[in-house]
Parts: sequence; structure tokens; C-alpha cells
Amino acid sequence: MGDSDFPNDEPVQHIHTGAEEIRDTDLSGMDKTTAFEYVVGFATTLKETERARRAAEEDLGRWKERIRLAEEKNETKLAAEAVRRSAEIETKLAGLKREETSLRRKVSFMKDELHRLQGKPELSLDPEALLAQFEMVLGEPDTTLKKIKEEEAALELEKLKRKMADNGDS
Repeated sequence: MGDSDFPNDEPVQHIHTGAEEIRDTDLSGMDKTTAFEYVVGFATTLKETERARRAAEEDLGRWKERIRLAEEKNETKLAAEAVRRSAEIETKLAGLKREETSLRRKVSFMKDELHRLQGKPELSLDPEALLAQFEMVLGEPDTTLKKIKEEEAALELEKLKRKMADNGDS
């Protein structure tokens, strides 16, 4: 999915890590738990942005009401100040709406990626678990060669002991 897949939005943010560039929606290389926590972080940010947008909309409504009241009472200074504050809030609100739309798309995309990731078997890097998986697939390891070498070593040791005992008696 390219940056152009998010039309009329701010571009997808990228994380710069030295020479490589990684999208902030890229879950590859993460285990299921880490990916889930990462998506939850974005979803939490989305909810906070939604709350901030709703608060800004309420604030804008209050300032528009103040504009109306000031104009009714012919308070031009108060009306002008209320218009200025209203414009500031509208600018802030527009930014919050863009951020909310962007986050909503990213969270939706990452949730789909998370479902795909959760469908894939996770490779274990636990050596004991890997050995158990190998034994389950391949069967018990063949220890015959090891036993033969141990027996040969025991025989050689017995020969040495006898030779030393024979040399000690002479």
C-alpha cells in the first residue's frame, strides 16, 4: 500500500531508522503480542484524537454563540475577539479531523494486518521448544553413533588400566 492509498490525507508517517525507512503501519517483524500492543497504541491515540475533536467542536459552538450574543448587543470588540478565537478553534479542529481520518485509516489497515499476522504460525526461538518440534517431526535423534563412541572410549580406558596394572606388577 503506497502513500497514494491515503488520498486527501496527510501522507503516511515513516519511521526513519538509519538507512532504512519503515512505515508506521508496518507490522512485519513483530511477534503477535508486540503487534497487538502497537495497534492498541494507535487505537488509543485515535480515541484521544476523537475526544479532542469533540471537545474542539463543543468549544467552537460556545464561541459561535458568544459571537451571536456580542453582535446582538453591538459589542464589536467582544464580537471581534470571539471571531478570532473561533477561527483559531476552526484551524485546530480541521487539523484534528485530518489526524482522526488518517489514524482511522491506519488503525483499520493495521487491524487487517494484525488478523493476517495472527493467522500465521509463529516461529519459536526457544531452543527447547524447537528441539521438541524437531523430535515430533523427525522422531527421536539417533544416538547409536554416540553410544558406539562411548563404548570404544570405555574399552580403550580398560586397555590403559590393564596396561598400567601390568606395568606396575613388573
